Amino acid sequence: MSGPKISTYYLAGFAAAYVLNHIHYDQNCRLYGEQISALLSACKSERSELDRSLAMLELQQEKKGGQEGKIEELRSLQKSVDEEIKRIQTEFNHNKPKASLRFINTDEERDKDKQQQEKLAAIKTRAQALKDKLDRAVNIGKEAEKEERRQAQQTIAEYLTDGKDDAPGALEGMDLSELKTRIGEDLGGILSFDDTDANVDAEKENTGFEYRKKAVRDELMEFLKQDLTKELTCEIRGALSRLDSITRMENLSTFESITVKKLHRDLKAYRMECEKKEAEFAEAVIRYQILCDMAGREDERDRTFTDKDELDKAAAEMEKIVVEQKEQAYIADCVDEVMADMGYDLIGRREVHKKSGRHFKNELYRFGEGTAVNITYSSEGQIAMELGGIAKEDRVPTPEETEVLTAEMESFCGEFAEFEKRMQEKGVIVGSRIALMPPAAEHAAIINVNDYETENDTLITEMSVTGKRKKAAGTKHIHMGDE
Repeated sequence: MSGPKISTYYLAGFAAAYVLNHIHYDQNCRLYGEQISALLSACKSERSELDRSLAMLELQQEKKGGQEGKIEELRSLQKSVDEEIKRIQTEFNHNKPKASLRFINTDEERDKDKQQQEKLAAIKTRAQALKDKLDRAVNIGKEAEKEERRQAQQTIAEYLTDGKDDAPGALEGMDLSELKTRIGEDLGGILSFDDTDANVDAEKENTGFEYRKKAVRDELMEFLKQDLTKELTCEIRGALSRLDSITRMENLSTFESITVKKLHRDLKAYRMECEKKEAEFAEAVIRYQILCDMAGREDERDRTFTDKDELDKAAAEMEKIVVEQKEQAYIADCVDEVMADMGYDLIGRREVHKKSGRHFKNELYRFGEGTAVNITYSSEGQIAMELGGIAKEDRVPTPEETEVLTAEMESFCGEFAEFEKRMQEKGVIVGSRIALMPPAAEHAAIINVNDYETENDTLITEMSVTGKRKKAAGTKHIHMGDE
């Protein structure tokens, strides 16, 4: 082969920005894909909850009325949700993100990338909107169920307060067992009184005030079981202390309407903030896992993280690996494009894995009659370009072939300069020179084309030089011009 021309290259300016943007585009599209799949799965799961919510609202409508609007909303959603899930799934299937095999740095391709990302973002928005609708619908039913439970407890409290003989209306004359049975029937079997039974039995001798006070205390104690901030925990403990000092029903009612409601608001705001942070952390984890996939480090994608800082650091390190890999891939694509533009035909390629762990790949381009340029990409980012004769066996060149190859090397040196000029126009700049050897007979060598993968229809001419001193008259030279 010719004197080795071994260099490292890096990306500058627009090329570096393009590769980084392409990585972020790829990552965002994959993230949208993960999120859309999760949202669709959640929608399908919550679909079954609509029936329970609708049944609860219909019960309240039958008993008290005033639920017409909510019932109509849920019935309408029931009819449309399955069709909407199907439409979103179909559109998503047509726009699922696909890993780019090559970098194509053109305005047209960048526009396609942007459009793909925007389509997936729009699909995610639709899926999220449907999920939010289902959440609201299911919550309507849950709130109605809570109200039924609250009213049932209030009815029992009133019964215990007034006594069996003074119980109002239809409750008059019933014992506690009959009362529970009547309430259970009134709720149409929707609610279970398993939790209430134990409380009622335990509080038979207590007044309605004590029963209600215990219910409030139990509610506050449930708050404390959550993972809360120190401030919220102190606030709840303070409320429990104040509750213990309350001895009158009117004070208890005021405590519920002011203190307990405020705690509900504070806890809701805290939960929303926690959910927001959890969602951000979950998204960051997915982004990290996507980077692991892009880097070929699947064994690290299931790594667990204790906090956001640790996750961010790991993601930054993984992104650095991805950027280096993608930059080398971009450079390799530019090599292919430039070689094709200069008139070289790709006739073979191979990948080699050494026992030492080193890995490199070769691409073989036809240079002239029986000669080729061999380009080697090493795992360290070095690119070597050498010229040699073509044969279908391992052998050394004859003296005549050596003479022709030396002349071809001189021609290739000029074309190598043009090659680097065109690479620079694509934003690929020489980083360092490892070797730039001049043409010399000692570098003449024969390339065994059988070591390479070639297409069946690729015409390959072996090098054949006979007779006395010959020029490279039969060799094809590429005219560089001002292309």
